[in-house]
Amino acid sequence: MPTKKYVQDATRMAENILAYAKLNKPFLLFVHKSIDGDCVGSACGMADVLRQMGYSAYVAMPEKLLDNMAYMGVEDLLLFPYVDELPFDDYIAFAVDCSEAHRMGYCGTLFDAKDEKLIIDHHVSVELRSEKYWINGAVSSASELCYYVVKELIRITGNAGILTKRAAQSFLTGIVTDTGRFT
Repeated sequence: MPTKKYVQDATRMAENILAYAKLNKPFLLFVHKSIDGDCVGSACGMADVLRQMGYSAYVAMPEKLLDNMAYMGVEDLLLFPYVDELPFDDYIAFAVDCSEAHRMGYCGTLFDAKDEKLIIDHHVSVELRSEKYWINGAVSSASELCYYVVKELIRITGNAGILTKRAAQSFLTGIVTDTGRFT
């Protein structure tokens, strides 16, 4: 059961997401280079949830998806800005499992290009402070934090259908890989 603080932070982030969604811009989710299950899982899970809510959402990939992640079935969520141009000019920058642009490879320039950002991360590597950031080093993974945010989005919108099997599997991938299979 999440603590009261987790619920407060998850609610705040869910409300931030809904406020940004009103801008009618696509969400572009950012991850760190040397991708792993948590960055891909949290980003793809959130992108899938955002799409289920009727918003445009993509994951800016700094490199090719690893072969061992093909089972996730998330290819339609991925953009590769180092190869292709973005299909839109403006976007909402949303980083997961990473809060620093220099860790995002080429995609970091796209993240830094935006003044207003959303961040959900479990790495306390910098002293970032904003009501639009949730950085908590006491949790297993960014996927865990994203799952709490999605629970609040479901509560606020009343739409449990936004958490699809693919999104849940993406979050579980992140949690399992970042916990060493719960060891």
